[in-house]
Amino acid sequence: MSLSEVYQRIARIISDLHHAPVVQQEDMAAHKGASGKPLRYLLLNRAGDVIDANVDDDVRDALLQHLDPVEIFREIPKFYSTATDLIVTTRFHGTGDDCWVVPLSVDDTDEILKEKSSAGGLTPSEVRLLHSLLSGLTIRQSASETGHSYETKRSQLKSLGAKLAVSSQNELIRLTTLWIFNAVQERIAATAQNSKSDADFARSFFSTHYRNQVRYFQISSGERSPIRFAEAGAAGGTPLVLLHGNVLPPLKTSFFEALTQEKIRLILPLRDGFLTNSVEYIPAQQQLENHTRQLDMLLHFLSQKSVDFLAYGTGSAYAMDFAIKHPASVDRLVFAASSYFMSRGQSPVNKFMRNVRKLSIESEHGTHLLIVFYARLLRKERDMLNTLRKAYAQCALDSEILEAFCADPLGRRFFVDGYQASLSSISVDWRMSQRDVWSRFTELGRHAELIHGRDDPLNSFDLVADFVDGNSNVHFTPVQGYGQFLLHDRESPVLKR
Repeated sequence: MSLSEVYQRIARIISDLHHAPVVQQEDMAAHKGASGKPLRYLLLNRAGDVIDANVDDDVRDALLQHLDPVEIFREIPKFYSTATDLIVTTRFHGTGDDCWVVPLSVDDTDEILKEKSSAGGLTPSEVRLLHSLLSGLTIRQSASETGHSYETKRSQLKSLGAKLAVSSQNELIRLTTLWIFNAVQERIAATAQNSKSDADFARSFFSTHYRNQVRYFQISSGERSPIRFAEAGAAGGTPLVLLHGNVLPPLKTSFFEALTQEKIRLILPLRDGFLTNSVEYIPAQQQLENHTRQLDMLLHFLSQKSVDFLAYGTGSAYAMDFAIKHPASVDRLVFAASSYFMSRGQSPVNKFMRNVRKLSIESEHGTHLLIVFYARLLRKERDMLNTLRKAYAQCALDSEILEAFCADPLGRRFFVDGYQASLSSISVDWRMSQRDVWSRFTELGRHAELIHGRDDPLNSFDLVADFVDGNSNVHFTPVQGYGQFLLHDRESPVLKR
């Protein structure tokens, strides 16, 4: 298919749908890190040579005495400690395979914890104890190292837990590890690039639309982009990995409260291109492979050998791929409001999606152009909301939730921000419809659960029922009256399971 034919096809598809559109995002200011102070660091290559540094020679020599450059590259990221500093070793996606060695003083760590947790009043002794625990020492070893009694250190640990709102030592180590790595990577980004990172918009999105409900992190894997993820609910609860759809569902405060009450720690990995304001073309197969690899590394980083997975919407394809390639990492596998069951409906949205699928089979890159072009037509908030109303019109509950959410100006911006900032990711998800995603189900070789709304306006309930019929490896839960929004508040039929 030639480029001119692609554009002709795009024009025909769009003309079949009365479109509407979205506001462009303003450029985010470059992230300046948690502090105005210059970042202290050494930059090492794999041979152990210092290729850049922002410390005095005596500090550099002292740091290198505590580190084995060969050992560092075997396990990154990692903490080490000296008498005065907590040393973070990590990679950053913008600087290739080199290793950053970043020493943090007690004051640095105190500043990071205050910024990330809103905690105040940490004493130098409490922060030094945290340094020791993060670098792998026990409480007794820390007490011996500093000349304090074991009971004194126990008392400091309890005080730390109270100030940082965690109830166990494991929770304290896990969360503060993430906070510190996240802050160090932000400072490295500002130093290495002197410009915004891809994570800037995602951070802004979560702080704006899920204020005080979601904890956002990124970790460097030494790859092209960092691994980005969010957490919600009980910090020390049972982990549940949510693989998101095209955009995040409109979640009410009561949903997050229910997570905490049920002691669930929701882990939300973000796919490449999601909440980044990027319109980069990413081949669908490459996206699948990247996400599976990054998810495996994330679970390893979080020390999770196997967890429950909830695949929502277009997240179904990614959950399927991961579960096939890493079966031992998946305990329970649940598909909710699953996509890729092409609707038989005759609404403009149904026809549009079928046309997208046809074009994608002929030209995957042409489909990407269509999606980006169409989204750019959606520049007005009013037009975007009109398009969403058409999409969810066949389900009374979906329409009710949409209207209630959009009654608030911030709620309206939620959909605008989410769609416009995720075009690369949405493009891949839509292009995935060229594949028979569910034909791979036989490769799973395991039991799974499907939860689907009977009134789902986008993915045919009848096609889901046909797929499930006679499949002994599927437990099917049809939900009366529900459509796409199976995740919304504490009454969510998914949470109740």
